[in-house]
Amino acid sequence: MDNKKKEKSEGEKLAEKLLSDKKNGGLRLSEEKLKKADKFCEGYKSFLNTAKTEREAVIEAVAQAEKAGFKPYEKGKKYDAGDKFYFVNRGKAIILTVMGKDGLEKGIRLAAAHIDSPRLDLKQNPLYEDKELCLFKTHYYGGIKKYQWTTVPMSLHGVVIKADGESVTVNIGEDKDDILITTGAQQIMDLCSKALVNEGDVVICEAPSFIGSLNTFRSYNAKLAGVPVEPDGMNTEKLEEALKANPNAKLIYTIPNFQNPSGVTMSLEKRKKVYELAKKYGVLIIEDNPYGDLRYSGEYVPNIKSFDTDGIVIYAGSFSKVISPGMRVAYTIAPKPIFQKLVVCKQGNDVHTNIWSQYVCDEFITKYDFNAHLAKLREIYTKKANFCMELLDKYCAPKITYHKIDGGLFIWCDLPEDIDMPNFCKGLVLKKVCVVPGNAFLTDENETCHSFRINFSTPTDEQLERGIKILGEYANSL
Repeated sequence: MDNKKKEKSEGEKLAEKLLSDKKNGGLRLSEEKLKKADKFCEGYKSFLNTAKTEREAVIEAVAQAEKAGFKPYEKGKKYDAGDKFYFVNRGKAIILTVMGKDGLEKGIRLAAAHIDSPRLDLKQNPLYEDKELCLFKTHYYGGIKKYQWTTVPMSLHGVVIKADGESVTVNIGEDKDDILITTGAQQIMDLCSKALVNEGDVVICEAPSFIGSLNTFRSYNAKLAGVPVEPDGMNTEKLEEALKANPNAKLIYTIPNFQNPSGVTMSLEKRKKVYELAKKYGVLIIEDNPYGDLRYSGEYVPNIKSFDTDGIVIYAGSFSKVISPGMRVAYTIAPKPIFQKLVVCKQGNDVHTNIWSQYVCDEFITKYDFNAHLAKLREIYTKKANFCMELLDKYCAPKITYHKIDGGLFIWCDLPEDIDMPNFCKGLVLKKVCVVPGNAFLTDENETCHSFRINFSTPTDEQLERGIKILGEYANSL
């Protein structure tokens, strides 16, 4: 009986001769090739996690293309052989081009791919009822409608176009994070320091950076490492040097939108690079964004938190700059393991944020036209910012230069090296003009600094003109 089982039939023997017996691809590859394949797959998985819609795929493709040397296409520009450029069509498609050496009569090499993601692609007003079922209206390519997808956790990715034409990227419901309401954004820095930083640990900060956060980190005896801020954000080469030099670094603190005090906005490329470096060196990011709603010009840049697939970004938002400074209501979106630690520390601080203030914020946002309110704020601050910069051009040149801003509440001014900045600021106080010395925003307050900060949000136009006139006359007299 056993012998009969082992004996192959003539048909089986013939099949072995005639038919191929292919092994699974993974079984035919060497260990080295398997490692290469796994490495590629990790990168591909990371891309899919980052790019869950066509628009997100295009944003990621642009970032990778620019890293590879591609530049935005310029109409009318003559391109030479080897030039690399790209063109984005309405934020949903991208063309990458490398100019060849030969003319078009010899043809082109074309590789095309469809951008798609496995998801439910909902229409603008998706919910309807049919046969006593609640259903979603989807685009024809948008997936199965009558299915229990909504019984499992889902996230929402997309773009919302506001009534004023502003485009806002939405990324809601990724289950790695939770939200904690705090007593101002300053408390977020305090909670993060208390929960995550031991005495002697390093916190890497932009230089310059917000004085309140710097002092909070100092209060927990953290060591501060400064990374210079460039016109497009933190110098990422210096950031990596700081990470290598400080293996005990716990946090990277950044204000990517209209940074306080410099007014600089970090580019998308640098945001992605900061995230990559934090992931590489095992460091958390605190993304402080109190001014993000106060953009006057330029394109919206996605937050670092929007592409956090590894649970390493703590996001801080605040209502103090858009509702009322005295309300002291802010929020942090943090990975769940960190969130639990912040909750415990929050209970030790004040149990909970003032309920009345939370109710006021909720009523203001949900029962009134909050978008119209933000639009009005932008209109007011745009006029004040432009007026301030015009006054600086009129009264302060050539001694004082400044960095133009696209949003926020601050302008960073530079003095010539032959003018002593601290004494200059003291002299202005005697003339009843208040500016903040630049060294107050540095990780090393003893470092030489020739800059100072102006806040244009509070003074009236008359006060602003009088103060900047005095500022310019004083500077140009030295």
